[in-house]
This record gives sequence, structure tokens and C-alpha cells, in this order.
Amino acid sequence: MQCKLCGFESLSLDILLKHYLFCHYQGRTSPLPCLYPQCVCTVRTPGVLKSHLSRAQRQ
Repeated sequence: MQCKLCGFESLSLDILLKHYLFCHYQGRTSPLPCLYPQCVCTVRTPGVLKSHLSRAQRQ
């Protein structure tokens, strides 16, 4: 999987989520894009993003 903001790649969703939160979320006011390549959803908080990712993974 690849970060939609900088191109960082990881095989682990957990590592990509941590990268995203530590490198891109600090003070962010714009919506966070979903980490799945084909998903166009955006969310406002890291907690909602994590919840969305767990629901999307089950589908």
C-alpha cells in the first residue's frame, strides 16, 4: 500500500497508518484520505479513519 500524500510504501496497513498519522496529521485541518488505493472516502479524525479502515477491510 502507498501513502496518497507522499508515496511512502508499506506492506502493513498498521505501519502505513502510523506513518500517515506521524508525518501528515499534525495540526491538519483538511480531511484525511482513506489509505486504500481505490477508496475515495475522506474523514476528519484519525479515530474515524481507523474505524473506516477496519470496516473497509472486512468488505
